[in-house]
Amino acid sequence: STRTVPCGVNDTSMKTELQQQEIDLQDRVAAHYEGDRYQAPHARRYHIWWVNEMLRGTPDTGLWLELGCGTGWVHEVLRGQGSRRQLIGLDISRGMLRHARRKQMRVLCGDAVQLPFADQSFDGVLAKGVLHHIPAMAAAVAEIARVLKPGGVATLAEPNLSPLRALRYTLRHRDEHFSALHRALRPAECRRMVAGFMRIIRFRFFGLLAYAAAFPDILPLKVTTGQMDGLIRLDELLARAPFLNRFCWAFSLTARKEGEGEGDA
Repeated sequence: STRTVPCGVNDTSMKTELQQQEIDLQDRVAAHYEGDRYQAPHARRYHIWWVNEMLRGTPDTGLWLELGCGTGWVHEVLRGQGSRRQLIGLDISRGMLRHARRKQMRVLCGDAVQLPFADQSFDGVLAKGVLHHIPAMAAAVAEIARVLKPGGVATLAEPNLSPLRALRYTLRHRDEHFSALHRALRPAECRRMVAGFMRIIRFRFFGLLAYAAAFPDILPLKVTTGQMDGLIRLDELLARAPFLNRFCWAFSLTARKEGEGEGDA
């Protein structure tokens, strides 16, 4: 169910200048996401692997919220895989949501720090690369916990603040694809923030070689799907190394809201 809360995301009087810049940027890059990032075969292969890893061990049933659903490509993929999850998408960008609606995804335009849903509405929340766009991250995590049912799970993935992110080539075209709000996160700080609202049941670093090739709209590398599969398998091994995993581009965690209905992940 939804609460009577105005979307407000396109009302510039309700947003700071930086937040409005983020909305404008997401509207502008929506076509790049739809045409390049999630459609180039090698990149799509990686992002599908990424989402499946995030969802591994979580219930494949119930009503789920995809926070920052973008162009709706996750809904499209999960539907094609026969997932039994019912997915509702929310995004701050109307430009992104236009693509999601074309995929017959149920979507709402809204702000992650003021979710337009009643308490305990969802069995799960998926947020792939969302928190690092939001100035008030703790408020967004609190909202995730609020809309989860007792025993519900949230699975998140964010860019890791690692030494590799200082390399010059990762900043190429930054002015075209990143707003001033974008930042990488310290895993320990993110874990503490989430643990203030939910119990973390899984954490992992991921993404080294394959990750760098998964964003053709930012770094146009020529990679075949077969090569991407090989890079993914190599990355899975490298990400298990205790020291080396600190250099991974990203991390993910799954957390459960305490309360009745808890079970093993």
